[in-house]
Amino acid sequence: MEVELRGPSEVMSIAALGAVKPHRLSFSRRLIRRMTEQGWEISLSLCDVDEHGVGRMVYDIDANGHLLHFVIRSDNVPEELRTGRLSEARFDGMGILCHGPLDWGRLDREMQQIQLRSAGRGTHQSLGWTLCSRSSRSFDLVVDALCEGRQPAVEPLVGGASYLLRNNGYYVNGRHGTRPWTSLPPEHPLAEPYFPEMLALYLWRQYGHDLVDAMARKRNVGAVALDASIKRYLGVGNATGQGMSTFLPKWPYWVDAWNSIRETAFARVAATKPSEEDVDRCRLLLQRARNAYAIDQLGLDSVFVEPHLLAGELTKLLEHLDPGKGTAWASPLAWADEHLHIEAASLFRSVLTEVHASLVDDLGGRYLVEMARRYEAGPAATIADLRKQLRSYGWVQPLVDADGFHEKFFYRSEEHGEQRVGDRAVDAGTEYETFAGVVALITSLVHAIEGRPDGELVARFLVDHANQRFAVERVLSLIDVPYAEVRADMTNRGWTAAEAGRFVLATFGMEMARVSSDRWVQGVFFQGAPLSDELATKADEQDWIYPSTPAPP
Repeated sequence: MEVELRGPSEVMSIAALGAVKPHRLSFSRRLIRRMTEQGWEISLSLCDVDEHGVGRMVYDIDANGHLLHFVIRSDNVPEELRTGRLSEARFDGMGILCHGPLDWGRLDREMQQIQLRSAGRGTHQSLGWTLCSRSSRSFDLVVDALCEGRQPAVEPLVGGASYLLRNNGYYVNGRHGTRPWTSLPPEHPLAEPYFPEMLALYLWRQYGHDLVDAMARKRNVGAVALDASIKRYLGVGNATGQGMSTFLPKWPYWVDAWNSIRETAFARVAATKPSEEDVDRCRLLLQRARNAYAIDQLGLDSVFVEPHLLAGELTKLLEHLDPGKGTAWASPLAWADEHLHIEAASLFRSVLTEVHASLVDDLGGRYLVEMARRYEAGPAATIADLRKQLRSYGWVQPLVDADGFHEKFFYRSEEHGEQRVGDRAVDAGTEYETFAGVVALITSLVHAIEGRPDGELVARFLVDHANQRFAVERVLSLIDVPYAEVRADMTNRGWTAAEAGRFVLATFGMEMARVSSDRWVQGVFFQGAPLSDELATKADEQDWIYPSTPAPP
């Protein structure tokens, strides 16, 4: 199906990327479809925790005939030891996603290695390590209610507190000696980008449900189990910081793949003439999204449109949503782009991918191919070839002229292993800078080739300018890769890192993303997703995104 995609000038601004919402091809939603289509079975084979939740739990996962285990050391970290840093010595949950027979000697050694973090080493039996913490807002509230023989009040669980646990990191794909997903056989259900990470998030959600039930029973034999409707409504929390900014320039092919696949899906649905049933389903999902944002009252959004204002924008869209018989979605989409906030228009496009699943689902297979692309600049390239490709970087000069250009730099903190930001005019350490300055890189290359003849080989140019090799290879390797470069200066004094984080996490599938500063993003995954005992029932055939609030107990 040939369709016309939006151009990079419209797609690759940081404002447009920061407005991206999770869509049908986001990794978490693709994993849920695979789990339901294949009828995965997840069982709690060991639950040995005390009334404080300290102990062990093990899940066995039959993933279409492939046996996996999720082994958890469950803890209850005192409040005074919680710093919110990855360098913490203890977490409420430390998990290992692994395959093969359970070897407790190996697993205990790996749990000790996880505590060493970057200095730790895993084994090839482990697909990844992961950490989690209890929600300070809702975890104890839920356990206390269950102990008293009642369901928890719904109000504290809606909006931004819709999770029991939040993920604190995932170490996978060869890090610390874990097994990369690329080494799995093609028929393995996790042999897809980010599927192991998404499965770990889903299992943390399941662990949260089972843990509050187990703790309540330990404290009171008359305790009740958490109602399934509340479990289904609760997701798993997640957050990311300013270090996500450095991820985008490091992986331009991945960024292009994510954007080109999503934009192809958007273009396909835009060219489609909907039936009355399609319009009704779109309206239902938009109503649910509007209701979800209307109740998100944490008041954290200091950078983006506030949730209640976005809900108002969706109300405007619903009032206008009438494509007319024989009219393609392109018409109401154009109206949304012109009259609504960019986030509302973006959410509209994402909802349409759910409405027209049959038009877009085949695109999910492209991630494997497009994220694996590699290109090396050939020795025959000339300065003329370089200049031609540099014309696509015309967006760079206004950023060079902007106030605050290249005043900041990213570096990795020795203390906590996290990305920090320094001021070039004040702080030492630029020699340890983490690359994020694409704008400065391109500007330096443009100046370096001034006066060089068009016919000169790039190889000859690099003899005189060896320090330009990285820039030359980046520019030449991104020919015909339109969505690779974020059109922003990440080292500008006014850079808002939260926009980069929202883009990445939306591609992963984070719902209801919000910020508490211009550096951090938080939200939930799998809110409304089918529970583990519902996977075999094809529950994904129902719309689980933007779930309705459970009825009060």
